[in-house]
Amino acid sequence: MADEMTSYSALAAFHTQLQRLVDSTDQRTREAGLQRIKLRMLLAIRRQPQAGRATIGVLADTLGIDRNTVVEIADDLVRQGFVTRRRDPHDRRRFLIELTSTGEEWIAPVVDGELRELAVAGPELLRTLRAVIAHASAHVARPCTETRLDVSDFIWRGTGVATI
Repeated sequence: MADEMTSYSALAAFHTQLQRLVDSTDQRTREAGLQRIKLRMLLAIRRQPQAGRATIGVLADTLGIDRNTVVEIADDLVRQGFVTRRRDPHDRRRFLIELTSTGEEWIAPVVDGELRELAVAGPELLRTLRAVIAHASAHVARPCTETRLDVSDFIWRGTGVATI
């Protein structure tokens, strides 16, 4: 039981530190005037190996969101002057999305702030990550017992009343 509590504590500490980093990113992004998904899209565009190779499909896959949402975000970023969208000269069905100089200028200080935050928080995050990975490895090495994640089962246990 003590080992389980240590596992729970390690996992909770990891989630807490990760959430702090996400919250910091959200705050910094809001202060700069955008939502996190737009920052993620700008970063995804910027990290393409060749300038102008970001397409709606590539961005949808990279961000794990549907193509229609990517189009909406790209439209907003075009209106804000952060990206351009042009037809691919080799395949007229596709659009290529590129950062503008304004987009580059906007994302540079946000990225700088994120890297500074990681430099400060990173060592503790790594220690916590190592601890939670060690607990996870020990957990999966144990003989497997059947786990039931049916919410109605948990309600029944807590109330003594079966729900359908």
